[in-house]
Amino acid sequence: NQENPKYERRLVAFIDVLGFKNIIEKTIKDETQVDAITNFISEVRDDFCVSERKISKYKKEGRRNPNEVLTRKVTQFSDSLVVSYRENEESAVFHMLHTLFFLHFSALQRSMLIRGCIVCGDLIHTDELLFGPALVDAVEKEKALASYPRIVCDDSVLELGGIYHQPHHEPEEEQEYILSLLKKDSDGLYYINYFTGIEEESDAGYNVLPYHFQKLKSVI
Repeated sequence: NQENPKYERRLVAFIDVLGFKNIIEKTIKDETQVDAITNFISEVRDDFCVSERKISKYKKEGRRNPNEVLTRKVTQFSDSLVVSYRENEESAVFHMLHTLFFLHFSALQRSMLIRGCIVCGDLIHTDELLFGPALVDAVEKEKALASYPRIVCDDSVLELGGIYHQPHHEPEEEQEYILSLLKKDSDGLYYINYFTGIEEESDAGYNVLPYHFQKLKSVI
């Protein structure tokens, strides 16, 4: 009920675009930078939200739009992005991690780096409202733990992935898929592995890595 919203248990990602102030300053003299930001935000919304383009594509192909049944909500403001799913959404953990994995590359193509944190907890997230302990937790952990251009994942999130898995997956199988997108850093934190993970996800395989590493090096 919009008039009396209540906290839900939700999976929450808080994401920041690094160096956004400098990017904005460049837009004053370089309009291509405006296009880069606009395209990036549009792509984010297209990947995470119900988009007319996707709905039309699915209808044409005779497929049901998967966005119709998801509990996903997205809020973007300036350099910050908040994505959340209801905690018990089937395969929500995998879907969020997989989409954020490609968000790293979308940002990188535009010479941007992103940082963030994924947690679970109490949240109210509607088209008009966004607040709750889970968001506070994600923001504080993003600042304290992310430290570098990486999206860290709270251990509690990994546990959720095995509980709310796809019906055709065993819990262990779902967790295996989830862990394939992650890497444990030297500080013991899991983060989305956008450094070498592209080799597994790309059709081009290892041929992508030299370009990818060169792009990373130039941006860093």
